[in-house]
Amino acid sequence: MAAWQNRTKLWLSNVFQRTRKTPSLELLKSLHIELLRNQALRADNQKGLVEVFRSISEILIWGDQNDSKIFDYFCEHNMLSFFLTALAQNSDPLLTVQLLQSLSIVFENMTNENAMYYLLSNNHINSIIAHKFDFSNEEVIAYYVSLLKTLSLRLNQHTVHFFYNEHLRDFPLLTESLKFFTHHESMVRIAVRTITLNIFRVSDKRVTDFVCQKTGEPFMTHLMWYIGSVVLNVQEALEEDREEWSKLATHLDDHLDHWNYINDVISLNHEPLTSIVIKTSKNKLIEPLYLASYFQNWDTLDESSAGPVPKISSLQALYFLTHLFVTVEHGELLCYIVNRVLCKEEQDGGFQLKGLAHLASALSEVAKQQMCQAVLSFFIVILRNIACSEYLTSLISALDEEGLTYKSILQSAVIGCLNTVCIQNTEVSSQAGLMCIELLQLLDCPPEHLM
Repeated sequence: MAAWQNRTKLWLSNVFQRTRKTPSLELLKSLHIELLRNQALRADNQKGLVEVFRSISEILIWGDQNDSKIFDYFCEHNMLSFFLTALAQNSDPLLTVQLLQSLSIVFENMTNENAMYYLLSNNHINSIIAHKFDFSNEEVIAYYVSLLKTLSLRLNQHTVHFFYNEHLRDFPLLTESLKFFTHHESMVRIAVRTITLNIFRVSDKRVTDFVCQKTGEPFMTHLMWYIGSVVLNVQEALEEDREEWSKLATHLDDHLDHWNYINDVISLNHEPLTSIVIKTSKNKLIEPLYLASYFQNWDTLDESSAGPVPKISSLQALYFLTHLFVTVEHGELLCYIVNRVLCKEEQDGGFQLKGLAHLASALSEVAKQQMCQAVLSFFIVILRNIACSEYLTSLISALDEEGLTYKSILQSAVIGCLNTVCIQNTEVSSQAGLMCIELLQLLDCPPEHLM
């Protein structure tokens, strides 16, 4: 046993000495021999193999820039198979992390197009993506998602056939990455969002069909459910002691980030996917959560809404809707929201201008609670957008002859809010008053109404 341990220590020592040498073809050949000798993973050789795989990736990148014979040798002896063999043996997390890191480095830095095509060929890459890693280890998750992100940057019309499994009608890069979309670590979530955007922007019928027919609606429905859960997290944070309010900013940022992501998807001008996004956002989140809470009208919801509907106050609903107005640039969706906020929809399909009463009431409530200026400003955002000609003109056009009445009622609602805040003598109410006056000017309100 002692002799065996001595030989292991000697082998490790030799490995470390070799890996400190200048990259060269001879060094790669030497590392290849080490891999041949250690194809079966054992507890005593995995530490040395960590250095071997790390060095191979460094030599490949060096060879890409300096010596093409290095990659020729790598291909000729099918050295990529050693990476796959090591992964298949469910190695120690330390070696798994190194394998993932080495692959990421190679895929990220390789500039030779033929070399990249070789690495992606023979379905090797899908085997790596679909491998059952030990995701109970957070470091493994981080490096795995990092590898997927690197691979997504290599995805284009010329490489998509390497990632899409035509035989199985499967797209592992998308399906596997989506499993981490709601991961508790924010950096993982951000990476997954980047991966999906890189996939969605590829102009290829196979990708389009797979996204829209197999993953689009289920994914977007799950996304809306997740955003709804973030809203609940905000509600829970508000109910806790002030000492716990530090969580509030995190949850609000999360809510805002996901609507920024939705806007990024819409901005890709991928018409079939945009249609799915708009449909699911209306049916699974905006109507059953934001607007139902805003009008306090949960009893009218149908059973198609995604799961139990959390109930929040009208004020909170209006606040979350303002996030859409500072992130989303889809005019049709924003006009739809404004129409619903200002005009409560009747069952016969007509509209009534009842929403303004809710809006004026909510704004008055803000002033009464003397909420901070930053929060109050968010509530005014929706009114600012309503006053912008793009939305106002669209709404007036949609309401035909009711347009003038609509504008008059909107003016009256804002004046009512102005009268409420002017009664108070606080910095917050002063800011609210100034914003109301600015809005009334945008609405061409007669000067005598501002006296």
